[in-house]
Amino acid sequence: MSTPGYLTMKQYQILSVLCDGNGNDEAGNFIAADLDELLERLAYRTTKDSIQFSIRPLVNNGFLTKSYEKRRNARRVVLTPTKMCRQIMGRMTPAFFEPADFEKLDV
Repeated sequence: MSTPGYLTMKQYQILSVLCDGNGNDEAGNFIAADLDELLERLAYRTTKDSIQFSIRPLVNNGFLTKSYEKRRNARRVVLTPTKMCRQIMGRMTPAFFEPADFEKLDV
């Protein structure tokens, strides 16, 4: 059931896999998953054409960015969750507030 402003169950599953990505490298940087890795990790089976159809609105609405990298001797579509997406999915602490230094307050 798709309602404006809400994610479908399939979109939620896609974002869950992509927010996990391929872990982090030695420097702690996030390693994004590519389209083939996404297809392997999804809880349901689908085709590449179908998953591209599901991903398009996520890219258009700012949940994912799409880029290309050479991986496993081929050019692959790499899908990276945006900061907004990771916050919505609960995969990072929102950065709305910066830590306050209460020592400097004169009350």
